[in-house]
Amino acid sequence: MLTSSGVVPPQIVYHAGWAPMAVGAAVTVLAAAGATRFAGRKAARTEPVAAPAGSTAGTRWFSVPRLLLALLFLTGGVGLAVVTATVMGDGPTLAATAGPASVLFCVGLALLAPGITTAMVALLRLPVRALPGPAGRLALRNTATATVRTAGAVAPIVLLIGIATGTLYMQSTEDHVSRTSYRDTILAQYVLDSSTGGFAPGVVGTVRAIPGVAAACELVVSHGFVDGPHGPDEVDLRGVSAEGVRRSLDLPVVAGSPAGLRGDTVALSAKKAGEYGVKVGDRLPMHLGDGAAVRPTVVALYADNPRQGYLTLPASTLAPHTGDGLAHQILVRVAPHDTTGVRDRLAALAATVPGTELDVSASTAVRDNQIQQILASANYAVVAMIVGYAAITVVNTLVSVTRSRRAEFGLQRLTGATRAQVLAMLTVEGSLIGVIATVLGTVAAATTIVPYSLVKTDSYLPSGSIGVYLAIVGGSLLLVWGATLLPSWRGMRTPAVETVKAA
Repeated sequence: MLTSSGVVPPQIVYHAGWAPMAVGAAVTVLAAAGATRFAGRKAARTEPVAAPAGSTAGTRWFSVPRLLLALLFLTGGVGLAVVTATVMGDGPTLAATAGPASVLFCVGLALLAPGITTAMVALLRLPVRALPGPAGRLALRNTATATVRTAGAVAPIVLLIGIATGTLYMQSTEDHVSRTSYRDTILAQYVLDSSTGGFAPGVVGTVRAIPGVAAACELVVSHGFVDGPHGPDEVDLRGVSAEGVRRSLDLPVVAGSPAGLRGDTVALSAKKAGEYGVKVGDRLPMHLGDGAAVRPTVVALYADNPRQGYLTLPASTLAPHTGDGLAHQILVRVAPHDTTGVRDRLAALAATVPGTELDVSASTAVRDNQIQQILASANYAVVAMIVGYAAITVVNTLVSVTRSRRAEFGLQRLTGATRAQVLAMLTVEGSLIGVIATVLGTVAAATTIVPYSLVKTDSYLPSGSIGVYLAIVGGSLLLVWGATLLPSWRGMRTPAVETVKAA
């Protein structure tokens, strides 16, 4: 996926040795064996005579080690959320603390799920009892007397909702910020694009001479390295024309002037200048995209924009060190009057220059956002695998629990309950499980979403459609109902007497 999307060049071929596969297999076997041994300890210590009674009695779940583990995970999740909101800056490492916060919090909630489920069932007692018929009362009795069983169904749904909601809204917020920040940085209304190797040096002067054009600025995009005090630092480079940069790009100047970007010069953010230990008038040792070593003089510092961390150089200096050696774009700022006439004249000029297209500046933002979208697609693939695993866990858990209750359903039918009433009871139980898991999963997701959004947008709410959240919750409820009602319906096709005898 990464290669076909252009993130990784096709010349880089993936090779895997035996070690990752061996480690993965060993971890899988050890995890399964360890979990089985841990889960079977109590069963192995139970006397054979007491085993049948223990299988139907409520299970004791609370223990001091369990409480300590839960507090450890909950504290870890809250701690990462606080670190994200107060310590981490808006950069590529922000998700490294925001993402795991909801995972840790989900695990902590899962460890305490029986107790939390009991409390929430008590809170929901009145609205559930108001439902017509015996379904609500039966569902409340079942969930209240089998909290461990109910919590076992709640826990994987909490993981599904918490991780999926947190990760998807992190991505939607990142997409929104990347798109709007680039759009807000470009002040020009139009952009001329060259698809045939770039513009000759005199084209930008021709554009400036068009009546109604307030400013024109060449734009070159590349990558390089700054020889910083702590080693090489990879940076994005942007080449511009000094004559039109102030009116084409939003560069809030802190010191110096971008108009001085001529020859061997550079402008950068005040924050980056502090990291590199330079100021206006100093030289900044760096390497351009083709490896050429340069020491440009700092002529301007501008306010930091963590989502547009470019170093800005003269286009005439940067372009020769790129693949085609020329600028591929010209940003055009027009005067407030006669915008339609300027567009027509720009279109006429584009028609005379082979391979040139005239677009609105928003198209530049779209192209800049393409890499972000490619990375997002890879991230969505990872999320899909996590959600798929959680969904399989939910289905397996609920189907197993439901099948183990066939004798219970048979007894209910023998004592007067109809198949419809049993299915109605299970529907209410599934709804209770879904409501509890939705509340807990949403709280867990908030430990990721809220601090991430605060850093990115200064808002407690993430960017993105509410439909994402509704789809996750709705899909979770459908999984619960499907994994509960379908095996119950199939099981009740067997006569109730035979079901009880088989148990």
